[in-house]
Amino acid sequence: MPTTPLAAATPTLDLDGNRDDRLTGQLVAMSVTDSIDGLSSAELLVHNAGTVDGRPGHLFFDRASVDYGTALAIDAGTGDRAGRIFDGVVTAMRGEFPGDGTPRLGVLAEDRLQDLRMTRRTRTFEDLTDADIINRIASDHGLRSDVTVDGPSHRIVAQLNQSDLAFVRRRAMLLNAEIWLDGTTLSVGPRTDRATEPIVLSYGQNLRELTVTGDLVHQRTAVRVSGWDVSAKEAIVGEGGATALAAELGDRTSGPDVLEAAVGPRPEQLAHLAPATLEQATAYAEAEYARLARRFVTGDGIVDGDARIRVGATVELAGVGPLFDGPYAVVETRHLFDVGLGYRTMLSIERAGIGS
Repeated sequence: MPTTPLAAATPTLDLDGNRDDRLTGQLVAMSVTDSIDGLSSAELLVHNAGTVDGRPGHLFFDRASVDYGTALAIDAGTGDRAGRIFDGVVTAMRGEFPGDGTPRLGVLAEDRLQDLRMTRRTRTFEDLTDADIINRIASDHGLRSDVTVDGPSHRIVAQLNQSDLAFVRRRAMLLNAEIWLDGTTLSVGPRTDRATEPIVLSYGQNLRELTVTGDLVHQRTAVRVSGWDVSAKEAIVGEGGATALAAELGDRTSGPDVLEAAVGPRPEQLAHLAPATLEQATAYAEAEYARLARRFVTGDGIVDGDARIRVGATVELAGVGPLFDGPYAVVETRHLFDVGLGYRTMLSIERAGIGS
């Protein structure tokens, strides 16, 4: 971890749509976390000791400015690296009373996907595509939806004691799709829909630290999904292979190709997904093949604070050698600020291939 400030600019905090300079001025530390599974969370730590009505007291325990359910938005960064990194509502408050005698308030918040996380159901959907199902769930929570994958129609799909968020994640995963929240719109689509103009991260400049690994342990040369077609009364087998990654591999060599050249064919057989048609079996197999292949090259790094680095963004690594230079998808972020180190961004990345 660097020992000198990366970006000194203090993030700014909005409460219920208005900038709150009082809370911002007392900010000690901030952490905003997001992942490819959806649901972004934020944690603030602020000084909570001062003068209240002319006497020493706690600045924020009156719940007048920050309270449960308060809308919280956070902007961070400077220049072309500035932007909004969080938009959600307060779900927890914590009092801290350390030995140095300076009370602090912890504020925790989640984005609107918390509505789906906190709603658990058992129900069935009949004669609907996954897009139909996800649209219905978004509507249940007062969200607009933008679903750019459709998938096969299902005779019946069961949601068994699952939260709506876990259920949507599962349906998206089976379609090789991702979920994310854009304001009040629940979006579900392929990774290529989220790709952005690459943000260049150069080692020794804005890329401060990096660990990147190409690992064959979870790679497979093919994925086959078996099931039973009740109408036709016959077994079905769908297969996923290299075509599932054609749009994002470019001129790099994929993990499955490296695996086959190094140790030979290593197919994966899945029998627990219970597809009812060949179309379903093939979609599930392609999705699982892509999920595994994308984890071939993974990395974790620290960069100068940059609000543009969000889950789904594309970063371009430079100065790390021909094996690992090039574009990656951002799959997890953690935007951090404290008065000692300033603003920095931690990110996790992945891609399906290595360079020559």
